[in-house]
Amino acid sequence: IVLQDSSTALTPWLTVGALVAEPFEIHRIADGAAAAHAVRLLLAEVGLGPEMSSRLPHELSGGQRQRIALARALAVEPRVLLLDEPFGALDAMTREQLNMELQRISVVQKKTVLFVTHDIEDAINWIMPALMRTFANSDEMLSIEDEKCDDDEQAKIASQFLRHVIWSDNAGAKLI
Repeated sequence: IVLQDSSTALTPWLTVGALVAEPFEIHRIADGAAAAHAVRLLLAEVGLGPEMSSRLPHELSGGQRQRIALARALAVEPRVLLLDEPFGALDAMTREQLNMELQRISVVQKKTVLFVTHDIEDAINWIMPALMRTFANSDEMLSIEDEKCDDDEQAKIASQFLRHVIWSDNAGAKLI
């Protein structure tokens, strides 16, 4: 689970390294050198360098804390990743960067993502790449150039996509 405000989910007196290693210890996945190596890999996966391991949560930006929360969630290799308003407490630039990172991770690791948001822009930004991947090999191929597609057009396309997923027998996806 990645929550909206990760600062409340990160133990303030633990270093980043200890926070990311904690799921390995709790679930008895790895310890010692194996856990330290896994922590370095997870930090790299979420776009953070190994120098972050010695920092405390209060020394991090909001985006860095969200990345740490994501690394902790990925540590146990879940089949489903729950993102509860993951961008809600972030500035616009960090929101976009983290959104792209989450998209990449979900595709590369083939994770099912349950994305909870009340922000229509976040929902559309999450749906658009999924829409493109879904229709990429379909007879209903859509061609969208982001710089020429305004918010209203994106909302219409997202709505069409959702209708297709809900009503099509061959969509290959289910909306819950």
